[in-house]
Amino acid sequence: MKEIKLFTSLALLIFVQTALYAQWNKIYNSSNGELTAIECMNEDTVFVAGYISTIFRTFDKGETWQIIDPGFEIVAKDMNFPDKQTGYIVGPQGRIAKTTDCGENWELIVTDTNYRLGKAEFIHPDTGWIIGTNMGLIDGIILKTINGGINWEYFYPDDNIELFDIKMVNSLKGFVGIETWFSDNYGFLKTVDGGDTWVLSNPGMDMVTNISFVDEEVGYCLGLLGGIVGGTFKTIDGGETWSFMEGGVGGYSFNRLQFLNEQTGFYAGWEVMFDDGKISRTDDGANTWTDQITGSFLGIDMLNADTGYAITVDGGIYKTINGGTPVGISEPNKSQANKLIVFPNPVTNSFELKINPNLLLDHRQLSFILYDQKGIKVKQIKDIKVSEFEITRTNLSPGIYFYTLTDRNNIIESDKLIIK
Repeated sequence: MKEIKLFTSLALLIFVQTALYAQWNKIYNSSNGELTAIECMNEDTVFVAGYISTIFRTFDKGETWQIIDPGFEIVAKDMNFPDKQTGYIVGPQGRIAKTTDCGENWELIVTDTNYRLGKAEFIHPDTGWIIGTNMGLIDGIILKTINGGINWEYFYPDDNIELFDIKMVNSLKGFVGIETWFSDNYGFLKTVDGGDTWVLSNPGMDMVTNISFVDEEVGYCLGLLGGIVGGTFKTIDGGETWSFMEGGVGGYSFNRLQFLNEQTGFYAGWEVMFDDGKISRTDDGANTWTDQITGSFLGIDMLNADTGYAITVDGGIYKTINGGTPVGISEPNKSQANKLIVFPNPVTNSFELKINPNLLLDHRQLSFILYDQKGIKVKQIKDIKVSEFEITRTNLSPGIYFYTLTDRNNIIESDKLIIK
C-alpha cells in the first residue's frame, strides 16, 4: 500500500557566486538520498524520483511536495511521461514502474531481462523504447512496446557497445547514443523503421551520452570527436551529419543536455571523481556557454527558456524562473533599454515602478509579478495602463524577491528586489 506524505518546502538563501546572484534556488531538500530522475509536466506539476524507491510530486510549482511510496522497489534511472496521466520509471534488474493516474498509483512491470534499464523514450502512452546495459559486461539492450508494457520486443546490439541515451525524432526514426569499445568509432545506433532494426551510424564520433532534438531536422548531442576531443555536436539534416561545436560542454560522469530551440539550450553535469558539477546555458546554438551555478547536478528539465527544475546527488531540488540568468543589485535597477525602473531597492515601506511609456502602446497587456525565493507568486498587478505607480510592501516579509514585467506570456524585464 503506498503512502503519501505532504511536506512544505522551506525557502533557503539564494546562492551567491562572485558579485552576481544566479537565480537557481534550492526549493526542497530530500533526506532520502540521491535524486536521479525528473519530469516537468507543466508549470504546476513536476515529478522527481531517486534511488530509495521514492517518488516526489508537486502540484503547486514546487511550494509543497508529496512523497509517494510506490509499494515496491524501484531504483530510478530515468522517468518519462508521454501524457498527463501515464508515466514510466526505469531502473536496474529490468524493472519498470508505471502509472496511469498521474502518479497516484504505480504498478511494477518486470521484463524478461536483468539489465540495468537507463533511459526511456515514449511517444505515446502505449508506444515506447527503453535502453539498458548488462552490468559487469559491455553490451546493451533495446526494449520496445506497443501496448503499454504488456509485451516487449528485445533487440541486442553487437557486443562491446555501451548505450547511453535514446531519442526518437518521429515514430520511425530514432537514435541511440553509444560508445563502441575495441572497434571503430561510431556515434549512434540508428533506426528508420520504429526500432525493428538498428544499425551503426555516424563514424568518427564516439561516446554520445546525450541527445536533444528540437524538431525533425535540428538536434544536438554530447560526444567525442575521433574518440579524443569531447564537446557538443549539431545536426541540421535530421542526424545524417553532425558538426563539432568548439567551446562546448560535457566531459562529466553524468551529463544532461536539453535544447528548447535551435539557439537556447541547457546543460547539467557532475563529475564523481572530483565532486565537480554545474549548470550552463547557451543562447547562440552551442557556440558559447555561460556557467550559471555549481553543484552535483544529475538532471535538469526546462519547461521553457525561463522556468525549469534541476536535481542533485545530495537530494536537492532547484528551480529557476528567469532561465538561471545571474543578475546583480543596482539602485535603482534599470535595464539598458530603460524599460522598467524599480526604486528604491532595497525596499523599506514601498517602491515605485516607472515603465517606459512606449510599452503601453500597441494594445499590450502588461503585468508586474513578484515571486519569493521558492518561485511562488506573492504579488501581481494585471492590465497595467499607467507608466508610474507605487506598490507597498504589505504582508511581505524581509528577504530576497524576484520580479518580472510581462506582456501576455513574454518576459520584458526581470530582476531582484530586496525587502528590508
